[in-house]
Amino acid sequence: MKTASRAGALKGASRSGRGGLGRGRPDLRTALVLGPGGQEGRFSYHTQSLFSLEDTRQKMALEKKMEKLTVGGPLIEFAPKKQPGNAGTQTNLVSNLAKTTIPKNTQFSKYDVNIELGFENTDRVKSLTRGGSKDDTTQQERRMQATAIYKKAVSQNASFFKNATCFYDRQANLYSLEKLECGPEGTTFEFSPRDFEFLSQDVVKVTITFSAVADSFQANTNNLASSCRPRASESDKTLLEAVNLIVSGKALVDENVITYGNCVHYLYNTESVGLPLPPNFTTGDKYIGTGLTKAVKVLEGNPTAAAPVTAYTVCEIKSSAFHLDNEPLMDKFNDLMPPKKSLPINAEPNSPEARQLLRLVKGIAVRVKYGDRKSFILGGFGPVANSSASAFEHNGQRYTVAEYYEKVLKKKLKNPSLFTVYDSKKRNIRYPVEMLYVAENQRATTGQLAHKQQAELVKVAAALPADRLERTRKLKNALGLNSREPMLKDVGIVISDQFEEVPGRILEAPALEYAQKKIVRVEDNNSTWRTNGTRFVQPANLQKWTLYAIETNFNVNEYVKRLIFKAKDKGMNVAQPNIKMISPYRGGLAGLFDQAIKAGSTFIMFISNDNLNLHNEIKLLEQKFQVVTQDIRNSKASLTIEKNQGQTLENVLNKTNKKLGGLNYTLAQGNPKSVIASPERVILGFEMSHAAPHSDQPSVLGWKNETFCAMVQKVILAVAKSRSVKPKHLMIYINGIEQGSYAAILDEVIPALRKACVEAQFRPLMTVMAVNKTHSERLFKEKITGGRGAEQNITPGTIVDKKIVNPQLTEFYLSSQLAIQGTARAAKYTVVYDDHNMSTDAIEGVTHALAFLYGVVSSAISLPAPLYMAGNYSKRGHNNYIAAKLNDNRTVSSDGDHPFVLEDLNNTLTYTGKTLEYVRYNA
Repeated sequence: MKTASRAGALKGASRSGRGGLGRGRPDLRTALVLGPGGQEGRFSYHTQSLFSLEDTRQKMALEKKMEKLTVGGPLIEFAPKKQPGNAGTQTNLVSNLAKTTIPKNTQFSKYDVNIELGFENTDRVKSLTRGGSKDDTTQQERRMQATAIYKKAVSQNASFFKNATCFYDRQANLYSLEKLECGPEGTTFEFSPRDFEFLSQDVVKVTITFSAVADSFQANTNNLASSCRPRASESDKTLLEAVNLIVSGKALVDENVITYGNCVHYLYNTESVGLPLPPNFTTGDKYIGTGLTKAVKVLEGNPTAAAPVTAYTVCEIKSSAFHLDNEPLMDKFNDLMPPKKSLPINAEPNSPEARQLLRLVKGIAVRVKYGDRKSFILGGFGPVANSSASAFEHNGQRYTVAEYYEKVLKKKLKNPSLFTVYDSKKRNIRYPVEMLYVAENQRATTGQLAHKQQAELVKVAAALPADRLERTRKLKNALGLNSREPMLKDVGIVISDQFEEVPGRILEAPALEYAQKKIVRVEDNNSTWRTNGTRFVQPANLQKWTLYAIETNFNVNEYVKRLIFKAKDKGMNVAQPNIKMISPYRGGLAGLFDQAIKAGSTFIMFISNDNLNLHNEIKLLEQKFQVVTQDIRNSKASLTIEKNQGQTLENVLNKTNKKLGGLNYTLAQGNPKSVIASPERVILGFEMSHAAPHSDQPSVLGWKNETFCAMVQKVILAVAKSRSVKPKHLMIYINGIEQGSYAAILDEVIPALRKACVEAQFRPLMTVMAVNKTHSERLFKEKITGGRGAEQNITPGTIVDKKIVNPQLTEFYLSSQLAIQGTARAAKYTVVYDDHNMSTDAIEGVTHALAFLYGVVSSAISLPAPLYMAGNYSKRGHNNYIAAKLNDNRTVSSDGDHPFVLEDLNNTLTYTGKTLEYVRYNA
């Protein structure tokens, strides 16, 4: 998008195109946590099951297999839609959804488009619309080429198209308002390659074939409700696909817009639509692009017999990091080096500088500076260019890379002693760094961002509600998503100029109970409470422990004195620790663990300099040595002394008490405690996290059927033993499953749960909810006032279960936590299964109350505590995996020649069957 020479607006930047933000592959993030049960902390179980694969094809194949954990039995039905809830105070809200009117009696026909290139002296055929590399540069380039060939077909074959109104997605799909006569084998047109200047000289044939799509050839706008059936396999996807493409029409032809997929649009120049340019990163190798992601959805609306459902266009602003176009790769490397440092011109592939760089550049597309300027994906670093290790055969003669460039290509290298770069698909082909530059139009993955860049991007994306809503409106209009857009008016589609107002309610926060039955009320409008004069319900004892102060700059002894005094105030009995001051730090964390354990310590606290970033390694060693740890940043701990921040100290003890098996507080008597605290009810949280779209993190599946059943059995048997009663109701929250996969919960998860319970001789009823916090829907106050996030954001406890929800399933948005930065994103809950027949008010009330039971801070969190904890445990497994890979490549190999082994990962990186299995170590 933006070239290396441009640091301001995206005007005149190079363009060529790539596709969309698809669903990420599964990541190493699966955990299960037993819910609070009213007194969470008396029993807490968690497990991690890790499974990794050798290559993308195997990953995706196994993912599909996991999604079909067939247990058998009759088809299970979705829970019937319930009446909305009534509890709470009424409030009016504004959404980021615009009502979208789709004309009646309009029929769309769908066609497959296959564009193929034939090459000289070979039978090889390349399809521009099938398969191929998924990187942004290649995808954008292919779509530009496909569009040019499609336009040529339209201009030269009027008799076939007959002035039909067609919409082409630049890939393999064409939608038409009129039927095209393709014939049973499709219709093919052929062109001369010389008609297209972007094709290479060895292309001798160009064909485009149009074929009717057999499974969903036609869709009618009168059947709008058929596009949102709970089972994705029963929904008619053609209609929404066509409408989503049509409403992207202006963006796809606008020279100021680059589109990824059909629904993510970035502007080259935001100033042209009245928005300021996003700030630049402090490092010059990337920049921030601003745009909008949009999606047409069919939702509840105001249902009537004539219009049971309503279409809406969801509009969400998007800020993403992009690699600077056409930047010389050597310049990029130097940009990524620490301040005032450059990459040594004799750096070897395994040097510290190279290892650090590779993390930030692996996976980017680069182009060669000569010849046809082909692009490839940077897979890693190879031997230095003038070393014998880089040598290869060419025309019967052996050359090093440096010799080949000088003698064959007549290009003498300036840095022949620097490592080379290899293609991710052809590791034996190596290129000098100075002969490469960064390819265009590439979004940066999270892994390609330095820590400071990640923080800068988060800050840009965290717009306050008033600003976010205004920016969304401007981008919506800039992309033609309004009632005035001619391209939409031509087909009768009208997108409202205003965002939809929705009715909401504000749920009352539960009261909390500390020791000696002291009741604490949550403060109105901010979901926090004061703990002055309170003591923990179950305070822990800590007698033998070690504190390591690593490169600290404050009075650690005074800190410990205050910590012990505060612990006594909360009811804990904490002895004086064995304090070890370490400065400078020269590594050797494992040795510190060993020393503490030999001294009899059962708990190790670390206070370390922020710049050391030791957290992940500490937690990996915690798992290895099976001793509970607590890691505190120097900057946080010092505030206790320098600014006398007693609440910061109390937050530390909240964690410490939980880690040691204590219980800080519980819900006060009354609903919803009567529901949560029932000994016959078990509340479970499952995290089914996937790597984020465009992520370079490893793909790992978290369970298989047998493992899942064993996990559930272990939980319910342990609960039954702990409570001396059989569970009769399982209330289950599952995070990370998209709407299109809800049926998998019924077809695979529910049977697996039933099987696990029957084998354990239990037959509980179940209420199962899918949870999503990565959706694009936003809620705003009807009248936004104030200048701070806490003032502008919706009130904690705000819930919406009408109008913008699923028309066939019980669904609600709930924001339990006060958002003080950016704009609140309410979690979306969908009741997928419920043979317990809970009322909507009961489900919503319990879900809200559970957000107050995390126990570590005196405020609500964004999700029910069991689910939030599951996410934390899953992240711990992911972080342990990364830390193990960084610390010992022999333990966890990322090399495709050395595949990951399931048994090894489960033995080395999980807590199952070990000392800390039943400990809240991740508090």
